[in-house]
Amino acid sequence: MSQELLTDFLIGHKAAKPVSFHMPGHKGRADLYEKYGYGEFLRDIMASDITEIPGADNLHDPSGPIRQLMENYAGLYGVKHTELLVNGGSAGVVASILACVPKGGTLLMARNAHMSAYAAIRLGDIRPVFVMPGEDGKIHAEDVSAAIEWDAMMRDDPVASRKKRGAAAAPERTPISAVLVTSPDYYGVMSDISAIAAAAHRHGIPLIVDQAHGAHLVFFDQHLGTTRSAERQGADLVIDSTHKTLLSFTGTGILNICSDRVSQERVSGYLSMLQTTSPSYPALASLDVNERILRRASREIVETWLKDIRFFHENASRIDGLTVLRGEDIDPTKLSVSIELGDGNVVEGRALDLMLRSANIWPEMFDSNGVLLMTGAGSVRSDYEVALRALYEITCEKKVRNYAVPKTSAPAFSHALPEFAGVPEKSVRIPLYQAAGRAAGAAVTPYPPGIPLICPGEKFTNDLLIKINRMMGAGITLMGVDEEGGVLAGDD
Repeated sequence: MSQELLTDFLIGHKAAKPVSFHMPGHKGRADLYEKYGYGEFLRDIMASDITEIPGADNLHDPSGPIRQLMENYAGLYGVKHTELLVNGGSAGVVASILACVPKGGTLLMARNAHMSAYAAIRLGDIRPVFVMPGEDGKIHAEDVSAAIEWDAMMRDDPVASRKKRGAAAAPERTPISAVLVTSPDYYGVMSDISAIAAAAHRHGIPLIVDQAHGAHLVFFDQHLGTTRSAERQGADLVIDSTHKTLLSFTGTGILNICSDRVSQERVSGYLSMLQTTSPSYPALASLDVNERILRRASREIVETWLKDIRFFHENASRIDGLTVLRGEDIDPTKLSVSIELGDGNVVEGRALDLMLRSANIWPEMFDSNGVLLMTGAGSVRSDYEVALRALYEITCEKKVRNYAVPKTSAPAFSHALPEFAGVPEKSVRIPLYQAAGRAAGAAVTPYPPGIPLICPGEKFTNDLLIKINRMMGAGITLMGVDEEGGVLAGDD
């Protein structure tokens, strides 16, 4: 079967002039770089694809321009030290966890963490203690405190620990070494990082915040007088994927060290192990351009960005049936859009996604209720206008009722925490319907957003299998489930 090759797709996609409501944040707009004086860099980018020649510095032993760029970012974000990421925020998450938690140690983590956090757990043989998101999707400080205190109690009472977890499955308990939360999450839900940091610090524990989707928040804080960025709320390590909403190239970001509770040397050391020894210089240069533009023009960018978002909300509110998630604890740059049909039903997210893409509008993702339109520093007013026009036409189309599905109320992690039975030594691929009661041999992860439904060693339950089947039926991509609906599970 003939298939379009990647380069052909990219050339054709560009030629179609798509309206991007997905990452990266620059939205493919070369004119932004042109506007601020970096057009020449883009026009001859192949010549910038070099290696560590004299004068170009070395990411793994920076002493020249790369070191200066790190210092510039630290000043821009108001932090103690900044590391540059060229293997995505994922490398930053893994390095942060391994730097804070010794091998075989314990991490208190939000269950709705990104898959990279679960990779760190396996790499470091780390024992996770989970805290669940509330019905509002947020992680609450009182739950973090309770989890720390409960784990300390169970550690002091090994008999109770074995009874709680099962004697065969209960590993030796080590003290919690760090707390990890994600804020904002994929939908823009922001937890109270200040309160969580205070809870962690009361117990002498550092807080890691995966702020991959919120690299812009510090600039919103600067120009709005708010305190929403994790850097300003007491977090110790903050991972920012600048490519998601700002102006650097895909796969780039920064890791901000904000306090002395975490060893800078350990963080740098783990990043050197995890990141490529041949970093892309165009990618590094895009981090440089991103920092320079934001230092010079962040107020202009933020003011225009917010003005356009307000324009979208004001006009969306005039479209009958169209709803857009918003609130004080929602990152305004994320537009979660659904079409409600007035009878408890909504237009199926997969169908809405296809309708928008047929209008050459490309959302970031869809779920059962609707689509996520991710805006960025590169979004322009015409993007919002095109989306509003298409959404108005869709809501007016009588055929939308053919795609009605019940509206669901699904928090970030909406099923009971699976029982941990131990990672199976041998796994086999079996149909989903045979998996109940067996330990997962591999994670099952909707992507996006990359939050595992079940991790290796956890037992499949009937409720979880029903949820997986529903997600498959809704057309959601599930890593860990093959085309025939098979999963890896322990070989009983």
